[in-house]
Amino acid sequence: MRIYNGKNSQLQLPLGNGQKISIGPKSISQDFLPSTDFLSTLVSTFDYSEIALIVNGVQELNLCSSVSAANGFVVYSVAEAVERFEKKAETPKNPAVPTEEKAKEIKKETEKHNKKVQKKKEEESENPSNS
Repeated sequence: MRIYNGKNSQLQLPLGNGQKISIGPKSISQDFLPSTDFLSTLVSTFDYSEIALIVNGVQELNLCSSVSAANGFVVYSVAEAVERFEKKAETPKNPAVPTEEKAKEIKKETEKHNKKVQKKKEEESENPSNS
């Protein structure tokens, strides 16, 4: 699992066993294995507009499902996390990715998604009776 920090400030989160995870503003954490206690702390400390939990597989998704309210934080890709926070703010000054290559990949995915959404809106406006 990874965490996307949608805030404009650094996050220092205790993972347990004396370990901490540090996440810069508008960036993504390293991969880590969370506990239900850690997830419970996250959902009670932050709201949906501040962080996103990027799950990688069924096991992590099931873990999130076992924590009340955690599912609202869940996204399935870095691109989805970035898109969620781009809707809430203007273009951030810092890219929300660890490398330039990843930034290009996310931009392409986001543009594809935006084109699909635009096309769907156009189709719906042409055929309003399909609602």
